[in-house]
Amino acid sequence: MRQKILIVYKSMDFIKLLRETLKKIHIKEDELELLSATNEEGAIALLQENQDIKVVLLDSTTENENFGKQTSAFIRKYLKNKIIQILFINSNSCDSESVKTNIAKCLYPYNDLQSIVPQIDTYKTSKTYVRKEIERIMGKGKVISEIFAIVEDYAKQDCALLFEGETGVGKKEIVTYLHSISPRKEKKLVTVDCGTIPETLIESELFGCNKGAYTDAKEDRIGKIEIANGGTLFLDEINSLSKAMQVKLLHLIQEKEITRVGDNKPMKIDVRIVAAGNEYFKDLIKNKQFRRDLYERFVDRITIPTLAERKEDMDFFINRFIEEKATELGKKEVLIDKEARHLVKNYTWEGNIRQLMNFIYKLVIRVKYDDETKTYIIHSDLVKKCLLAEIKTSEDEANDNDFTWKTAIKTAMKMAIKRALKMTNGNNEKARALLDISNTTYYDWKKELEIND
Repeated sequence: MRQKILIVYKSMDFIKLLRETLKKIHIKEDELELLSATNEEGAIALLQENQDIKVVLLDSTTENENFGKQTSAFIRKYLKNKIIQILFINSNSCDSESVKTNIAKCLYPYNDLQSIVPQIDTYKTSKTYVRKEIERIMGKGKVISEIFAIVEDYAKQDCALLFEGETGVGKKEIVTYLHSISPRKEKKLVTVDCGTIPETLIESELFGCNKGAYTDAKEDRIGKIEIANGGTLFLDEINSLSKAMQVKLLHLIQEKEITRVGDNKPMKIDVRIVAAGNEYFKDLIKNKQFRRDLYERFVDRITIPTLAERKEDMDFFINRFIEEKATELGKKEVLIDKEARHLVKNYTWEGNIRQLMNFIYKLVIRVKYDDETKTYIIHSDLVKKCLLAEIKTSEDEANDNDFTWKTAIKTAMKMAIKRALKMTNGNNEKARALLDISNTTYYDWKKELEIND
């Protein structure tokens, strides 16, 4: 008989992590069924449909403490006299032996657990598990698998690496994967989003500062580089740093030492530097926005492919995002018909995976229950309405009821020219050559589509 556990947790990422943990606790594959929800309504809907649920795992992280208590009270009120065990868990205790033992006690004799629990910890640190996790997030088509293979080769080395790619392609996820399979995996991965920190604060944020170094320096402060000591420092949007800061990073990579702001004593540091940018570094160097000598301190530059270059993974992402949002909303099953799927797959997602995710979430939120099929089905009409809003937002040219082929072609042309100009830093001749069209055609299109330099 399959035994059911309901997970009620605000974070989908943690739900998935917990699912993997629980799958390793049971003895036989067909003995355990895991259900999940991210809110009270979804939890109650699943309890109504599954009267044989025996255990509920509830979110008890500090920031969601009230959520856990309220949901518990809500479930108790709904269940009335029904016997059920509620266990409070948080992301810090998920891997602890005591929590896993408490969960599994509901299912198996203690003697069986003694041999199972140690296997869980070993498996969760294995390369196989980590590879499956990144594939669960990023897919496993040929194009992205080639990137995984490169990352796996470099993970064994301790060299500085540069990642580049458009916004939303998954650079952070790839860097996390690199760290997770590297010899430094037991230490911290510290991420700094360089594009969000004011230029006046970035040096103290990275290198730390001594008390009195500047007006607001009330005490000694450890920088992100020191925090990452022994582990990996990930500098996202490194291309946004000033030339002066680039020089200091060059020194860090070369000399493996830092000096706090307001101090004159350098300290040795053991940290792996990984950086990423949403622009292409060779173009940045040509435009004198990025120092060549810093660029050359990185052993390799790895370009993460766009979603347009990964058509083979489109079905994977569509299915994954539908399942994620449906689970969060407590919608038992959400389907997408063939024409609707075709429209989604063939749209140009300039925002890449992130834009596609938000779009699919929107579809799942808006899809209505079909009384005839007793399920939720995303049809092409809904996709068209949402795509028109997407086009109108990005291009500001589509009419509310205009989904004609002519409009679609014009939209595609405009996007292609804008992307070519972006990739060539506004150089019309290079953009024309990239598009492989004649000079006359290029400028006629620009004029017709009202594209200004």
